[in-house]
Amino acid sequence: MYIEISLSRSRPSPGTVALREPDDFRSLKVVVHDESGTRDGLDEALAQVGRLAAEGDAILRIEALRRLAHERARSAEWAESFDAMVQYAYSRGWMADDGAALQAHCEWRGPAPRSR
Repeated sequence: MYIEISLSRSRPSPGTVALREPDDFRSLKVVVHDESGTRDGLDEALAQVGRLAAEGDAILRIEALRRLAHERARSAEWAESFDAMVQYAYSRGWMADDGAALQAHCEWRGPAPRSR
């Protein structure tokens, strides 16, 4: 599964955030579409589901992932698979200290992001 963020060129919109491939529990990432390559609006868009860590990875709230899964999250089978993904992330050290969020890498689509 992955979070897809499309950064908006027009402000004040923070960009759109969507959960894609919600039944793929083998990976978790954030795909950022940013044609400008500036990262403008990323912090604001990501705030809808988590935050950006200092090293550039995303920290995604578990409850936000469930919320974005909509009706799927009500399925016992989906919830069991999701919980197994969370446990795997925990075993690998990819969980926030408070246990409420998972670490995910960011993939950039569009020009390479410029340093701030």
